[in-house]
Amino acid sequence: MAGMAELVFYSDEYCEEELFNIVFQENAAMSTRKGTYCTVFGLDMHRFCARNREEKDLWLRAVSNIKVKLMFRAPDPTAGELAIFRAAVHERLEALFSPRREVPGPSPEECGAVAVFGCLPLLDEEPRRPPAGPS
Repeated sequence: MAGMAELVFYSDEYCEEELFNIVFQENAAMSTRKGTYCTVFGLDMHRFCARNREEKDLWLRAVSNIKVKLMFRAPDPTAGELAIFRAAVHERLEALFSPRREVPGPSPEECGAVAVFGCLPLLDEEPRRPPAGPS
């Protein structure tokens, strides 16, 4: 797809079940909303909600980087380059969602004694085995 990029959404991190995809070009409209804790952003007619502001910023940066590559007609990335990009994003996500991370924002007392959980999951993580590879 020369001059186009495809953003593919999967059901989980194993990328076995594709949910939908969005094809966009260099002139795709990116949008965000103002607000202290607003995590809504958009790509053309699609709207998304990130788990926190930092994740929203990561999404906007990633899409912006892709748009720049499209504008300057950069060649398609190699498998090695894609692996580097994905590793960098994964590293950033690990830093964002580390349980040891300080959560910015008001204290529980400032919220009327309501606990502030930040980006910790509401449910315990259920361990899953990776899919079986080819034999």
